[in-house]
Amino acid sequence: MPVEHDAAQDGPAPIPELSLEQAVDLFRLSPQECESLAIARDILLLGADELLSEHYRRLKLLPDAPKLLDSEEKIERLKLGVANWLKTEVLEPATEFDASERLTKLGSIHVRIGVPLSYIVAAFGTLEGLCLEALNSSPQLAEMGIETTANVRSAFHKRLAREQLGFVAAYSASTAQLNTDRQTTMEATIASRSDSIKSTVSLSQTIAGETSEQQIFHVLADHIVQTFDPTLIEITMFVAEGTAEPALVIRNGAVSDLPDSEAAKTVQRDPSLCRAARTAQPFVVADVATALVTCPYQPSGMTSGSYCCLPIASGPTLLGWLHVTHETPNFFSQATVEVLTIYGRLVGTAITSLRLMQENKRQATVDSLTGLHNRRYFEDVLAKEQVLLDRRPSPCTILIVDIDKFKTINDTWGHDTGDQVLVVLSNVLRECTRKADEVARLGGDEIIMLLRNCDTNQARQVADKILQQVAAAELPLEAGAEASLHVSIGLAGCPEHTPALAEAWQLADAALLEAKEAGRNQVVLHAGPGRQRLSA
Repeated sequence: MPVEHDAAQDGPAPIPELSLEQAVDLFRLSPQECESLAIARDILLLGADELLSEHYRRLKLLPDAPKLLDSEEKIERLKLGVANWLKTEVLEPATEFDASERLTKLGSIHVRIGVPLSYIVAAFGTLEGLCLEALNSSPQLAEMGIETTANVRSAFHKRLAREQLGFVAAYSASTAQLNTDRQTTMEATIASRSDSIKSTVSLSQTIAGETSEQQIFHVLADHIVQTFDPTLIEITMFVAEGTAEPALVIRNGAVSDLPDSEAAKTVQRDPSLCRAARTAQPFVVADVATALVTCPYQPSGMTSGSYCCLPIASGPTLLGWLHVTHETPNFFSQATVEVLTIYGRLVGTAITSLRLMQENKRQATVDSLTGLHNRRYFEDVLAKEQVLLDRRPSPCTILIVDIDKFKTINDTWGHDTGDQVLVVLSNVLRECTRKADEVARLGGDEIIMLLRNCDTNQARQVADKILQQVAAAELPLEAGAEASLHVSIGLAGCPEHTPALAEAWQLADAALLEAKEAGRNQVVLHAGPGRQRLSA
């Protein structure tokens, strides 16, 4: 039976508190419901069932637990729990209201489930009615010994108004500070992201104008040094199926010798030993001193610091990997790894584009059969060489080589054999010339050569050597077949015969015609109206 109290008394008599164990037993709550009860009580204290629904909708705490609002019976159980909480925390005269403590609880609700402040303030408007309804809704309250006299209701009403005013003021100040902190954090994050974006854009713009892979690697290393100040940068690229070679090493901001340690050579022979190369994903060692798994590329003698290995890739194609070491443990945060990963992708894309451009250029300027340059390439080279000669004259010689009776070879042995003969001749010409010289196939069996810094006397020696090696070359003929290969060569010097390379080309072509008319298998040097036969 409920205990009767006189309104004139100082306050209601002490009422037995309901322990958590008693609440579980009385309300028949599952362990999951018991864990969720604390938050649910705080929400119902605000006086709005919809907030509890919001709690489950947004936060979805304990997703495996049954919802507390899935039946009227459970609503009643929860209201009894709230009534008991109010009895022990709010209505007990001996307990003075602690606004800061309540603010902490209500602020926790706001942060954890994202309920707007307007919801919480509006909830105070229905708090009194809900709680009084709970206090009077069940005969079990009397059995629990909960006081429901007008004395209690009056005390609750006064405390409610005081709580509302104190909470709104304190919570507004707390929310303002929270918003300020969030704004500061957001601004710092935005600034960091902005710097990362600027860095990647700068790298992308810079490497777009580079014309060699080494230039791209140096630009990449420079950006990493300027942004992260690492102690070591190593760039390794695949050069053939299953093998790799170091491309660039930067140590303490300066170009260093390529790694020659046995560990580095082992990884280069078998790139799958590198986790980044094997998985095409970044691999980070946060602290060398405590790491259980390391990279074979880890510098020998490294006892502290951190490092990161990242793939250099273009789409799904892995081109190599990037190894970055820093003296600071735990340096490579998620944001840092993300930036370096973007660097790797940008460089991979730039290298792929450069290689495609170079391959397209090669296909446009190289003869597919012989591998020599074509006429278009030679004409461009001749024009550029003319500009250089006009500025700083130096001797050079044009040679034109033509296979003797090439039509007979095609008619006798077939065009496939004729093509192979052209390849044999091309190989001989490569052996007889220097890297500084230019050799191009004009078309058919006619090949032109530009010998730089070479006068006609020196060119005569080259031409004689070509005649001898061509005659000794082994031809790709059927077993038992016998044949010999011979060529005719015409020469003209610049500026010996003319200051213009284009005209020297014409003079060499005329000398070649003279060699053909004179019986083939010989060299003819242009010598004005009367040409000079040099070899036969």
